[in-house]
This record gives sequence, C-alpha cells and structure tokens, in this order.
Amino acid sequence: MFHRIADPACDPWGLSVAPSRFEAQMRALKAGRIPLSTADFVSGLEDGTLPALAVAVTFDDGYSDNVRVAKPILESVGIPATMFLTTGYLGKQKEFWWDELTWLVLAGRTAVEGALVIGSRSFAVRLPAFVDGGIHRSTWRAWQPPRTPREHLYVQIWNELRGLEHAARERGLERVRQLFGQRTASEDDLPMTAEDVRQLVTGACIDIGAHSETHQPLTTLAVSDRRREIQGSRSVCETLTGKPVEAFSYPHGDLDAPTAQLVRESGYRWACSTHPAAIDRARFDLFNLPRVQALDWTAPELERALEKARADA
Repeated sequence: MFHRIADPACDPWGLSVAPSRFEAQMRALKAGRIPLSTADFVSGLEDGTLPALAVAVTFDDGYSDNVRVAKPILESVGIPATMFLTTGYLGKQKEFWWDELTWLVLAGRTAVEGALVIGSRSFAVRLPAFVDGGIHRSTWRAWQPPRTPREHLYVQIWNELRGLEHAARERGLERVRQLFGQRTASEDDLPMTAEDVRQLVTGACIDIGAHSETHQPLTTLAVSDRRREIQGSRSVCETLTGKPVEAFSYPHGDLDAPTAQLVRESGYRWACSTHPAAIDRARFDLFNLPRVQALDWTAPELERALEKARADA
C-alpha cells in the first residue's frame, strides 16, 4: 500500500516514498517477487493458483504525483497497480484535510496563540515561533510520542477531525485556518484532476478502484450515508474512466461486517483494509484483504517487511 511518491518536508503519517526509493522498491519487487495486477491476484486467490511470491501494488487517496511520478516508474519497470480514488477531492484544487492540517500546524513558523473549538473539544493554543527561517523539516511520525507542543496539538486536532462528518470537519478546518493563517496549496500536494484520472488509465499499467467520496471513516456514518459514499465514489470512477470498477479501499482501513456487506452489495468484487499482514491463501476474506504499508524504505527494508508479514501470517 502506497499513498504518495514525493519527499515533503513534513510527513507525520509516513505516506510518502521518495521517487528514487520507490523506483528501487519496484525494481526489487520485479526481481524477487511475482508482481500481478490486483484483479489477477484476486483471481489467483479464488481459483487456488496464486504463487507464494505474488504481490500486488496499490495506492490510496488519489494524489496527483501518482500520475506524474509513480505511473512512469511503474511503466518503466513493468509493474501493474491499482489506485483507489477519493472522488470528492478530485479537481478541487485543495489538499486532503490531513495534509492541510500538517502544513498549518506542524510546518508553521510563526507564533500562534488563541482558542480553538473543533467538534466537542476546545483547545488552548500557545505555540512559539521558530527562530530559524526556511521550511521546517520533521522526521517525527504520528505513531510516536509527541515531542513538541506543535506535535502534541497536531495529534489532538487530527483525532478530533477524523471522527467528524464532512461538513463539521470543514468547519473545524476553517477555524484552524483562521487561527493559523490561510495558505496557498502547492500544486505538488494536490489530489488528481479528472484529466489526471483519464491519463492514469491510458495503457495497461493502472487500474482504478474507489476509496469513498470524502474519506470519512465509514463506521461513523449512518447506513444510508455509508451506502452513498461507497456507491457514489464508484459511479464517479466509472464515469471518468469508462471502465467497470471492481475494487474498493476502506478509508482509514475502517470497516465492520455491515460495511463490508454494503461494499459487496454495491457490486464490488473485492476490498482492501489497512491491516498490515500477508494474505493467507488458504483462508481469506475478499472484502477484507490486508496490505503492508510501504514506508520510505530502501529496497532491502521493503523486502524484510514483506518477509516479516509472510512469517507472521
């Protein structure tokens, strides 16, 4: 599971793999594994012919760098991939909410002081300015203990925003913008446009899957809203590509049995979670397929992570 092929200054969720490392990872997969399209991978699972060293490459969210950077590398190495799109963000010229929050809070340089109300929580904000100039680069990851007031505040706000429905989350983000200051998003950090999606599916390298409309954790929604997110994103993907969409990826890996059943009833053939494991070829659930998230690793580090996942399965 990949998200971005980029090298941003701040990447608290480890979503980015630098282009040179991504190419090295793909060449290692080509040399030592059996890369398959995810559709062929699933077919092998179903009929019992999947090789032990089979691997499928997927991307979540729909960042524009998937088209500009990842696709040429995949094509040059000869590895297929499935890219899951969050359709509500396509062409909006605005960052995904977690990226905007990262730039506002973690990468901010100026002092910020005031009160912030998001959802049911109030935050007293008092952050000092950075003394040195330039862009603040950070190697901190959000699964590590926060080390600074900015990191601590970022985790608190992220946790509150994640659980809000889309409109409430937008209101919360607007309050963050008002306190921290507006910023213009870099073109490199934006989601795909409709034209990007059409370019993505030219050739035989890339398949498209759906990843909901708004990237809401689906189990936090009423059943009717879950169905709208699941079916609506599929409809948009099929309209843009002119091809059937068989695959779904749960936002945040958030699912339960009713949600998986809704995905099945909506006409998908299979769906991916974010559970970090190898797939057991003897016992598997096509609507809860695990994936190993690839971090900004060297090729040997990726291979070790895949071997560990297989040993732990």
